[in-house]
Amino acid sequence: MHTKDAGTVGELAVILQLKQTGYSVFTEVGDNSSIDLIVVSDGKLLRGQVKSCKLVNGSATLPLRKAGPNGYLRKYIDDPDTIDFFALYVHDMGQIAYISAREAFESCPGSTRLTFRVEPAKNKQERGVRYLKDYANFEGVLRDYEQRT
Repeated sequence: MHTKDAGTVGELAVILQLKQTGYSVFTEVGDNSSIDLIVVSDGKLLRGQVKSCKLVNGSATLPLRKAGPNGYLRKYIDDPDTIDFFALYVHDMGQIAYISAREAFESCPGSTRLTFRVEPAKNKQERGVRYLKDYANFEGVLRDYEQRT
């Protein structure tokens, strides 16, 4: 599947899940913004960026950058005026992880990606490990957003 098609499938999966949960969702026309969709919750507008990936070695990776013109990669900025959350659609599993932009950037400062484990690490490491299943609920983003505002 072409990467643009994979991204579209990911966005549609996220929109479907959010709509089925009762949220109003608005989408971007085009593909040149850091915001893919806006979710309305209790009158608040939350701006989201949707990414999609496949599993690699039992992990799903959320890139914290966006491809721009001519292959230029720009990093998202943890700024309340830019983005509120990321949604990561994992094609192999059909699962979605939601993480607030604040948590994403604070948990890995200076990094260009965030990793979610699906299976335990072979070396049995638990400290600092982020499991995909723990981010399956959009309410976690809402809790972080409420604390931030």
